[in-house]
Formats: sequence, structure tokens, C-alpha cells
Amino acid sequence: MSYNQTPRDADVVLDVESPNHGRLRVFLDFKMVRGRFEVGAIAIESAETDGFVTPVVIRNLGLAELIRNARTEFTTQHPEKLSGDSSSQTDLSPEDFIHQWSGPDSTRDLTREDLLLVASLYSDAYRLAKPVQRYVAESLGIAVSTAARRISLARKAGFIDPEINRKPRKEN
Repeated sequence: MSYNQTPRDADVVLDVESPNHGRLRVFLDFKMVRGRFEVGAIAIESAETDGFVTPVVIRNLGLAELIRNARTEFTTQHPEKLSGDSSSQTDLSPEDFIHQWSGPDSTRDLTREDLLLVASLYSDAYRLAKPVQRYVAESLGIAVSTAARRISLARKAGFIDPEINRKPRKEN
């Protein structure tokens, strides 16, 4: 195991208040992985002069949410880092830009807005008579199996109209 100095030139530096452990500073460095920013390095230090970081502190930080929010903000503030040619990104609305480049890390991190987007895409695919799972998957840049899980969650949350949530049966 090697120990490095805290990255002072990190892409994102977050000051976080921990109720039981004081102030913490989280350093995030992003790197591009398959067209999306992922955390390449993370460092956590106490912002208190006599503070320290324990495994309990890290576990209670809510890192998934911190990273998701930092990624969204970083992506929005630095579209030029998405590719060498940032002009291709300028035609997207802010909502489309954020969803294309900074979607949730996993199905369990989905927000209400994520499920509403899935439901909207599902309805669009249904109206266009396209395969709904494939359409949602391609629109969000996710696997078809992930799209199926998200569609299921959107359906359970009541965001997909019950009239269009099942394939019609073939008549004999």
C-alpha cells in the first residue's frame, strides 16, 4: 500500500459537514471512461486541526450522493472536457446534457426525476411502436437489462401508464 499527498489540484473539492465528526474535505479527480466522467481518485481529510478520519466517518459520508452531485456539477461546468470537440455538445438542453453525461451510478441510486425520464422515454417508444427496453437503453446509454430494471421501477412507482405497460397479446 502506498500513501500519497492529498491532491490540492483535484477537479472538485467538497467541504462537508459531518454531524458527529466535524468538517471534512473531499477531493475528487475525474477521468473519462466510456464517454462518462468517473472518479479516478478520491481523498478525504479532516478540515479540523485536531480532526481525523475513521472508517465510520467514511461510511457515513454518503459518498455515492456526493460523487453523483459533484459529477453533475463538474460536467455542467466543464463541457469542453467531455471530448476534444465541445461544439457537438452545445445543441443539447441542460436536462439532456446532464442525463447524457452524468446519469445515476446504479439502479439503486435513481431519483424521482430519473424514473420520470425513464417513463417518458418508455411512452415515446410505445407511441413510436419501437422496442421499449432497447429504446430506453439506447437513449440513456445503458444496457438493455439495466433499462428493464429501471422500467420496472418506474412502473412500480406509478410513472408508467397502466394502459401501456404491457405488450398486447396476439390474437389467434
